[in-house]
Amino acid sequence: MGVPLRTIYSCSKFALDGFGKSLQSEQSPDYLVTNIYPSYIQTNVSKNALLGDGSASNLTDHNIATGLPVEKAV
Repeated sequence: MGVPLRTIYSCSKFALDGFGKSLQSEQSPDYLVTNIYPSYIQTNVSKNALLGDGSASNLTDHNIATGLPVEKAV
């Protein structure tokens, strides 16, 4: 679902979902395309998110701060 203040992030997730579904429809049934959607990952995505005036938020969301470390998610 779309997330407030994360329009571009949401668009990129929707694009990857559509790409995976389209790719699956083009493949033979012998191949399976799997999209993996991990939970919150400790990144700077919320800190670097842009506000309406174009400035960075400089805030890390609670869910991201308490999410999986990048090394574990990878």
